[in-house]
Amino acid sequence: MKMQIKDTKELVDYCSLLHAVIKMPVLFFQDNGLLVFEISEDQICNPVCDYRNTLFTDIQRNGLQRQPATLTTQYMENFLILTVEMADGTLGFLGAGPSIAHLASGSLDLIAIASLTMKDKAQLNKYYASLPVINYHDLIKIGIFVHYTLFKEVIDFEAINTVSNVLKNIQSSVDHEYNIQYRDVSYLQRSSYFERYFYNLIKAGEVDEMKKLLSVHSLDGEYIVLAKNNPLRSWKNLVICFITISCRAAMEGGLPTETTYALSDVYIQRLEELTTIKDVEDLASQVFIDLTERVRQLKDQQFTTLITACRNYITQHLLSENLPQAVAQNLKVNSSYLSSQFKKEVGIALTDFITDEKIREAKRMLLFTRFS
Repeated sequence: MKMQIKDTKELVDYCSLLHAVIKMPVLFFQDNGLLVFEISEDQICNPVCDYRNTLFTDIQRNGLQRQPATLTTQYMENFLILTVEMADGTLGFLGAGPSIAHLASGSLDLIAIASLTMKDKAQLNKYYASLPVINYHDLIKIGIFVHYTLFKEVIDFEAINTVSNVLKNIQSSVDHEYNIQYRDVSYLQRSSYFERYFYNLIKAGEVDEMKKLLSVHSLDGEYIVLAKNNPLRSWKNLVICFITISCRAAMEGGLPTETTYALSDVYIQRLEELTTIKDVEDLASQVFIDLTERVRQLKDQQFTTLITACRNYITQHLLSENLPQAVAQNLKVNSSYLSSQFKKEVGIALTDFITDEKIREAKRMLLFTRFS
């Protein structure tokens, strides 16, 4: 599809305006890989791997030919990529970035690579701090906007292709560095680099990023046997390990300890009832998303200490009888006062909130029950 833009000069003008709006560098590559121009302001380069030298290779490797896409490099840099054809017939790729989804997550993964010098690590931290922090959902919205301004075509959120080289490239580079020899087995365990990134997504309640991660990566990594001659048991053991990691991350993200332990028990009970590896994988993904959503919900709602304690007690004692009276007694406040304050802060009656929580929890339990 050809753009309304006539030539490279007009494209430069457009990209200058785009850069001013989205506050990210904007680059244009010809289809032969030549970087025609980059519009940025005092952009700090990646001291380990300059994206200007590798981005076009990543575009070619992943076959980004027709639709807008987000591309994540092995250094956690996110780019928005669009294939363009101007009215004069010039073909190429428009790139917006780099940005980073979390200020800390990228550096956490890379700092763990022992081959980096202390100087490299310090420079990387400075580089990450200079990048705009844009979550995956917002980057997709920018892609939809840019596509519309160029082609006068509205596209759906799902139409944006997502490509991630994060884990496979980090793993392959580390494997090469240390000459890791994989054993001939079939079931896998993630490296520490994946675990750190995964852990921080749950802790931060980044639901969109977690869904993105799970859509492009399964629970693979270094090959080890977790249950000899029993593939299903191997997968169950692996998922139990990740449930433990996930619950710890959720607690650090603010999920009450008792609630988290109770959820862990439910997850593992459901897991042990499963009879196929596919069901185990599906349950694992749902567990990770469920915990991340719970953390996100807590972070989105800021209440006084009293109401926070009230909500936590309700979550932990949903099956108790006379819950409104029980929570007031536990918090040592008058039940009428508690109900009044709850309605004032939360916006719904305490009894309605309890009913809603029971329904929400029942739906979650039904979701996990379908795996059994």
